[in-house]
Amino acid sequence: MANGLPLSVKGVYKNLSFQTTKPDKPVELKLDKLLDKIDEIFDKWASKPEKTQNLRDKWEDMSIKFSDKYVKLQKHCDFPSTWKDVDYENAVDRYVKDDPCTAMKQMVKGFEKWADTFTADCRKLDEGTELDWAEKQMKKVEALGERSKQKLQCMSIGK
Repeated sequence: MANGLPLSVKGVYKNLSFQTTKPDKPVELKLDKLLDKIDEIFDKWASKPEKTQNLRDKWEDMSIKFSDKYVKLQKHCDFPSTWKDVDYENAVDRYVKDDPCTAMKQMVKGFEKWADTFTADCRKLDEGTELDWAEKQMKKVEALGERSKQKLQCMSIGK
């Protein structure tokens, strides 16, 4: 059931039959979920959450960049229609809420898993460079994660 309605509906009428099913969630919704979790982390743990807007904007910009790359590659490559990594899906939904440093590492890992799945350029498989774009962007995501952890006052290196 979704919103009180069944997940699928069937109907048969004279000279007409139809069947509907609940559509899959677009894969970009996973990026939105990650951004929501990042907002939660900043709101809960930053000493001055209002001073984190610049970082939040950078996370959103990165999300848009990933989504745009996915849309461009869809013209050439086949991707899964949904996020199917159930183990990781649950891990991000249940991020470590009592440790902002670990939680932020989980968000970075979420971006990495998404990028590895949905920005791999199938045209470059033979060259072995299908993930070059994702790897380049992940350096920026990791740096953003480190800056976010600094704002969350994660002092120890590697935490």
